[in-house]
Amino acid sequence: MTNCSGGTASTSPPICTASPSPPGTWCWSSFLFWQDCVGYFERRDPEQLTRAADSPKRRMALVFRWYLGMASRWAVTGQEDRAQDYQIWCGPAMGSFNDWATGSYLKNPSNRRVADVAHHLMRGAAFHTRLAQLRLAGVHIPAGAADYRPVPLETPAGAAPTAGAR
Repeated sequence: MTNCSGGTASTSPPICTASPSPPGTWCWSSFLFWQDCVGYFERRDPEQLTRAADSPKRRMALVFRWYLGMASRWAVTGQEDRAQDYQIWCGPAMGSFNDWATGSYLKNPSNRRVADVAHHLMRGAAFHTRLAQLRLAGVHIPAGAADYRPVPLETPAGAAPTAGAR
């Protein structure tokens, strides 16, 4: 950050002195959210700001930490003006679900409704519980018969779909 001067980690970001800045030069003044980041760390862990005062790498790390923490909060609170930044932390569960849904009508995310997914998760759990009971009773279950795959829920003929179903 040789082309930036002024500012501290806890007051204002440094301002670029080169005009225009060379490619790859980070100027904190271009990050409009820096003050939000500073406010966050002043409340959470002011020592981080002190350590970042003379280190551009630490300031960038603070920005990344702030954004990562806020992106999940924006999603949970439904902050509409930050919808493009939403992040939902799910670990390996989402990948496991997608693997399980492959080969079924749930592969396409537009086919996923909360009621359908919940139904199939419960039905799949009951299916595998029953398989375990049968195996404990000594029944041999072929591998091909031991795989639960979701199929679309049927609506009885002439019945209207329930509220929320599509």
